[in-house]
Formats: sequence, C-alpha cells, structure tokens
Amino acid sequence: MLLHGTGMNGLNTWSTLAPALAAEGYCVFAPTYGAYPEAPGVGGVRKVVGDAADEVAAYVDEVRARTGAEQVDLVGHSLGAPVGAYVAKALRPGDIGTVVFIAGYWMRPGTSTVSNWPALRPLEKSGRLKDVIAAGPIRSGIDLVRPSPLIDAVWAGGTPYLEGVRYRTIASEFDEVFPPAIGFAGVDGGEDVIVQDGCDLSRSGHMTMPSDPRVVDLVLGALDPRSTRAPRCVPTDPMTGAQGMTPR
Repeated sequence: MLLHGTGMNGLNTWSTLAPALAAEGYCVFAPTYGAYPEAPGVGGVRKVVGDAADEVAAYVDEVRARTGAEQVDLVGHSLGAPVGAYVAKALRPGDIGTVVFIAGYWMRPGTSTVSNWPALRPLEKSGRLKDVIAAGPIRSGIDLVRPSPLIDAVWAGGTPYLEGVRYRTIASEFDEVFPPAIGFAGVDGGEDVIVQDGCDLSRSGHMTMPSDPRVVDLVLGALDPRSTRAPRCVPTDPMTGAQGMTPR
C-alpha cells in the first residue's frame, strides 16, 4: 500500500513505483487519502490524527479483507512516511509487515519540521506555528509539530519502531525538505539507506525520489529481504528526475 505526501495523490506520486511493484507480482494499492471533498485529487492536507490516518487504517482493513492477506506493507513518501509509521504502531499494530520511508520524517527528539526554513523558526519557537497551520488549508502539518499526539504515539516507549515490523528509511543528500540529518530516526531497530551511498550519479530531490530507479530497487529490496537485487545507479536530477534512458 503506497501513501503519498502533502498535496499529492495516489496517481501522480506512484506512476513509476506502482507498475514496478506490480511487475514483480505485488498486489498494489495507491489510495488518495486526507483530501477535502471539494478537492478529491489533492490529498494529504487534512489533519492526520483522528482524520486522515483513520482513513488510511480503514483502507488497510479493506485491503486485508479484499486480498485475504494477514499483513499489509506500507511505503510512504514525505508525509506518507510518518502516517505509515503511526498506522503501523498505534492504529493497526500486527497488521503491518514492513514500513518503508521515502524522503520521510521520523520526528525524532531534537529535530524540527522547519529545520530547512529559517523564516519559520521564530513561529515555532513562539508556539504560534500550529495556529498558523490551522488557519490554512494544509492542516496535516499540525501533527508534525510538537506537542503532537502523533509524535507521542510513534515514539511511545522511546523508539518509533514496533517489534516484528521491518523498517527501511531511504533518504537523499539532495533532499531539500528532509535530508538524512533530520530524516533518519537515529535509533536502532530499522535500516537507514542514503541513495548516494554507492551511486554518486543520483541527485534525487524530495519530489523526484519516488521515481528514481535506484529508490525503486531499494524499496523492492526492503519488501523482500531475500532479494539479491543490485540497486541501479543512473543519473538523476533533483528537479527533473532520471536523465535519459533508464536500464531495467
């Protein structure tokens, strides 16, 4: 099950990864969640806790019912990553087998969602950032700012990882939103992968990571730990994605 990020939807985020997974025999679901009724194609904008995350959890139930699967694997990009972590640990523990972060944010202590936006730091420090977010149409960010029931639930027990669930976080040095310095959880229990490790050609940015062939292979490897697939290394631009012909 693929979870898109803020302002996106299941089609425009996963047009590369979804068919790649299907070609490997996976049953793929890419819902648009957290959208307002008046703008159904713009997802990830409603509040997460008590709203969008409940929608995702209900979809997990539907997928399990339709497929007969005991567990569902979650792959989340940007906002979809912490949403997946929250669903796996707090809303549907035992129903999730693997959680894969792509350009996500683990919300670990000492990090901030506005780390890369200095202009917003005074608002966060003053405690007014949540009010500013709540006054706008993109309310999902409320739950990524402390204090937050989402952060508290994910980090309950001192770790964001739930025993029995496999976790892989895929980050890029060129991610202008959540680079590895704030994108990784920083505790034992999951696997952290930097896209550029072993591939200097990849310069994937925040929005191009889901379509990077190397990221696709890293996701496939996370979903099947027995895989010996060598991740591809192709030229990738932070803004335009993979350059030229892409080897299979």
